Amino acid sequence: MEKAFRVVLSDSRGGLRVAATDEWTLLEDTIREYTELDSNDDQSLGEVGRLLVRSAGFVAFAFKEINGG
Repeated sequence: MEKAFRVVLSDSRGGLRVAATDEWTLLEDTIREYTELDSNDDQSLGEVGRLLVRSAGFVAFAFKEINGG
C-alpha cells in the first residue's frame, strides 16, 4: 500500500493533532518547535514550493495510507 505525506503546522503542539485529522497519522518523532520557519527551497526537487512562517509554532510530518499505485 502506498502512503501520502504532508507537512502539518500549528501554533501549539496539541493543534498538530487537530490539524492532522483522523485519516492522517502524525509522526510524533518529527514534531519540532520553531520560532520562525523557512524551507529555503533550493529547487533540487523541482518546483515544490517554499514554506515561510514568521511566527512561532510547531511542525511535523503526517501520513495516510492510499489505495492504488
